Amino acid sequence: MKKRILICLASSMFILSICPTIINASSDFSINTTSSINSTVLPKKDIVGYQYKKVNNIIYRRLYNFSANKPLSDWERI
Repeated sequence: MKKRILICLASSMFILSICPTIINASSDFSINTTSSINSTVLPKKDIVGYQYKKVNNIIYRRLYNFSANKPLSDWERI
């Protein structure tokens, strides 16, 4: 029984050591590129951040979508 387990373990180690040499990544591939002059890049994520203002030495902020130029929240005192 121990001999059988030892043979199975040795054969599996041998097979696993050979696998990386058999499975190679293909080096012949093509990349389709487009000219950056003819294509336009559209943003996929909105740029969102805080807008700040100071009134009578009191600082206020609101969440603002800079991509759409729209406020997302009301002014809140900090």
